[in-house]
Amino acid sequence: MVSFSMNLDAFFGGPEGASAPDSMAAMVAGKLPPVPMDVLPTPHPVANPFFPVVMEQLPPNTHGLIDLQKASLVGIVGNKAVFHDEKGHRQVGVGDAVYLGHITAVDASTGKVSAVLNLGGIIDEVELNLHTPETYRQALGPMRVKAATE
Repeated sequence: MVSFSMNLDAFFGGPEGASAPDSMAAMVAGKLPPVPMDVLPTPHPVANPFFPVVMEQLPPNTHGLIDLQKASLVGIVGNKAVFHDEKGHRQVGVGDAVYLGHITAVDASTGKVSAVLNLGGIIDEVELNLHTPETYRQALGPMRVKAATE
């Protein structure tokens, strides 16, 4: 919880004829150049200044997306990451949506999957590692892997 204080100065105008005319404004009415639209405030602001920036509760996972904080990374096939959660095995690739964010990178050679999550106003970059021994990872470059003979 964060406490703060704020002074708010509001300037507004009503429809023409709804307010008593200001003597100076009435005198120069029609003599001023028009105001460009790019300097006026947007009629629908992008952010509500009275809405909390950091939320106390996260929104529910109504679409049943993969929750990276609960699912486990079990494999990487090509450019897709395979996760296991309560719904079974599911795969996602770069740009696919996950609960609270999206996948930004899948690297099979290093066994890493990266994602960006919005944790209720806190943007977090998450990196998940596929925990496999080095011998099970693919060979890099033009190298040929041969089976061991006894």
